[in-house]
Amino acid sequence: MHQIVMAKLRLLSLERKRTSNGAEKNRANKTHRSLMEFREKLLKFKFHIIFAFVFSLLTVALVTYSPGFLTVLSYFWPLFLSTALFLAAVFFFAQTSDLPTSSTISSDGSGVKLAAEGILDYVVGGQEEETLLDSFTKLD
Repeated sequence: MHQIVMAKLRLLSLERKRTSNGAEKNRANKTHRSLMEFREKLLKFKFHIIFAFVFSLLTVALVTYSPGFLTVLSYFWPLFLSTALFLAAVFFFAQTSDLPTSSTISSDGSGVKLAAEGILDYVVGGQEEETLLDSFTKLD
């Protein structure tokens, strides 16, 4: 009797293994298919993911290795101070200097345009060669 019960238990366990192996294979196939679909969808965004990863690495590196605000301020304070003083001087002279009145400048702005052209001609063209040679010959 004991042997019959043991044989039936063995048969039952073999049947369970067969049915469970089929179910496991089914589950494995479904998992494999869904994994392949996920990989295909992921490959569509390959460049987006790479860009986000590189951007995050650069951001972390910049925050980690960049100097602090006070360090930059302590290094560049002479530049900041001189720029502020220059702008203050420009503002002061703009407020205190007598600008030409509208009666001295023609309404079409040709006087200002002529002055600007003269300055540009001087800066761009420099002096003529003959003028330079004349100034050297007058030294003798």
